[in-house]
Amino acid sequence: FKADPMMSVEVRWNSFESYALEMKKKYRARLKKVMNSNMALDARNVIPDEDAFSTAAHLLTTTLTDKVVAMPENLKWLLELYQAVFGSSFKIHGFFLEERLIGFISTVEDGKLLRAMHFGSSDSAPIGFYSYTMFYVIRMGIEGGYQKVSLGRTATEIKSTYGAEPVENYFSFYSANWFFRGLLKLAQKRYQPKSYTIRRPFK
Repeated sequence: FKADPMMSVEVRWNSFESYALEMKKKYRARLKKVMNSNMALDARNVIPDEDAFSTAAHLLTTTLTDKVVAMPENLKWLLELYQAVFGSSFKIHGFFLEERLIGFISTVEDGKLLRAMHFGSSDSAPIGFYSYTMFYVIRMGIEGGYQKVSLGRTATEIKSTYGAEPVENYFSFYSANWFFRGLLKLAQKRYQPKSYTIRRPFK
């Protein structure tokens, strides 16, 4: 089943400033507005034995409450599992406002590819916080010498405004049960992936 594409930024800049300068005026103004709105935030890594790690799991749960997504009930366990599997390659970047964690973005370092993974935020997060975290990961990719930054699936159109391009993505289902296989074949005939518009932010 064709799914939402993975949105990926090919890194061709030597600084975040040069990335911003390549944007068309409208998109550069949006970036500047997001940065100004979130300039009071203090970003630092969150480690598993901190209370902030539990808070991050709670923020993830809250963020996904109204989303259609298959996730385990215990999201703290999920984050701990990522930490155990990927070790130091997995990082949770927490954003603090007056020493209170108001949101986070997690990443996995995969060779020359930097992957954005989980996102969570509170209602008190500044305007444009989601975009701010995406720009934060793009900056990390540029300054860290990565060749590509994957911003993940979903929010296809808004991620294209950051310069991300779609990469085809599929869901696969397997079953030995004849009845379930029949249902899948029927679903495949009727299924239509969501449409989306790709924006072009660069000059």
